[in-house]
Amino acid sequence: MGIRIDGATDLINASDGSLTIEGQSINSTGIMTASGGVKVGTAATIHSTGQFNIGVAATIFANGNAAFAGVTTTSSLVSSGAISGTTGTFSADTSLSIADKIVHTGDTDTAIRFPGNDIFTIETGGSERVRVDSAGLKITDKLLHSGDIDTFLEFGTDTITLDTAGSERLRIRNDGRVSIASSLAVTGVCTAVAFFPSAGQLSNRNLIINGAMTVAQRGTSEASTGYKTCDRWQLGGSWPGSAITQAQVDVSYTSIPYDKGFRKAFKITNSNQGSVATSSNIEITYSWEGQDIAGSGWNYVATSGDDSKITLSFWIKSSVAQTFYGYFRTFEGTDMKYSFPIVCSSTDWEYKTVTVGGEGNMASNINNSFRMDNSKDLVLRIVPFYGTDYTDSGAVNNAWQNYSSATITPEYATTWMLTNASTMEITGVQLEVGPVATPFEHRSYGEELRRCLRYYWQVNNDKYRRVGGYKRSDSNVHWEIQSPVPMRDTPSPTLSDGGIFTDFNSNFGSTQSSPQISEWDVNIGKGLLVVSSNYAPTHVFIPSWEGYQLQLSSEL
Repeated sequence: MGIRIDGATDLINASDGSLTIEGQSINSTGIMTASGGVKVGTAATIHSTGQFNIGVAATIFANGNAAFAGVTTTSSLVSSGAISGTTGTFSADTSLSIADKIVHTGDTDTAIRFPGNDIFTIETGGSERVRVDSAGLKITDKLLHSGDIDTFLEFGTDTITLDTAGSERLRIRNDGRVSIASSLAVTGVCTAVAFFPSAGQLSNRNLIINGAMTVAQRGTSEASTGYKTCDRWQLGGSWPGSAITQAQVDVSYTSIPYDKGFRKAFKITNSNQGSVATSSNIEITYSWEGQDIAGSGWNYVATSGDDSKITLSFWIKSSVAQTFYGYFRTFEGTDMKYSFPIVCSSTDWEYKTVTVGGEGNMASNINNSFRMDNSKDLVLRIVPFYGTDYTDSGAVNNAWQNYSSATITPEYATTWMLTNASTMEITGVQLEVGPVATPFEHRSYGEELRRCLRYYWQVNNDKYRRVGGYKRSDSNVHWEIQSPVPMRDTPSPTLSDGGIFTDFNSNFGSTQSSPQISEWDVNIGKGLLVVSSNYAPTHVFIPSWEGYQLQLSSEL
């Protein structure tokens, strides 16, 4: 028989010994129930040799274990031991132990696996992609940039490659070689703050001679056009008003170019220009031999690839902030030009770079190729001003076009030209093959001078005595002459001072003029210097010629 307290059913079932509480209340110092709940205080203990069930949801076993059929939530969980399951253990020290693997729901081919022996793997598509073991981290194939399948790091047989935009850019081989390229067949460009090579040739990349303006054999200032100051650079053009002065000047020690090793600059000064004409033009020009461009490695007939590009870089300072223009011009076959803007946004030194691509039309006519000789085939012009005879509002920048003197650049502002004493300075000019500008290639003064001597050489007054001349039956006296380096071509001589003939004791009272060069060997830079003299005797040996000033030019 069961026991019932104020209820319709038995609280204690006599047949199975179970206790049933359905909305009843038993008040005591040990037990309290309310709406089916049971609270056990410290004053009472429920002893059982079996288990305590709450419906089918929970079971409390006699050994203290508990099992829950559904989801258990709690604000905190404190355990002195581990909470275990059939596939792993969550320990009291918060570590999580997985017996085998974690599988993506509904996808048995995607898993995080724990095969043991200090190994951790990630699988997708039924294949292992990542493995971490005692040897380190291993990637089966490649690492992809999220959302960009064309950018990835790939692991091949004894190689690591980096691809961007669907093309390989970097390859590291097992023998230590590193290739940087747009494709494996084309060498790329590596830029760095510092680079310390152990092998290889890095010099001679600058195709411009005297780009730092350090050599000025003729002089340091001249109020006229032509080659007059910095070697290899000439001022050209015509304009109304006063002369424009060209000069080799010092770079201010407070400027950025000075900090980068530039001490000299080529400067022009515009003075008293009250007007401009449509034909006004001012040009700073540098010229190349065809063989220097043809043999430079520039693939000028290609339209893609790093070697199809050349890059010009330079420092410029204008006393007037405005947009100027520069351009390249070819001289073989159909002349072509490539113009580009030079935006001087301030009146301080600014660094500019221009990258020029190849042009397929150069290949359509063999005459458009740069000749492998000493002819002038390319010039660079930096233009302070062009009048409207040379400009057009529809002129195209940053592209090759057939050259026309009427459409070289877009139209110019006249501000610089009409500003009295306006100036422009340039230095650090470099042209190199490739799509990026590298740091300027500084060369020693001696090396730069020797390069300049190919185009110009002079003998200054009282600096050199020539001996062993011979006067024939006419007025000409012949002297053997050899230039310090072979010159580009047979030079054109000028005597700015005829000097005197002597016998090392007394002078012969003659005057010399009208120099000529004959029998010149361009390969060794040697020939005869012939001067006209009023010295009367004929078929005589002239012991010495001194005090003369001779200039020899082989400029383009």
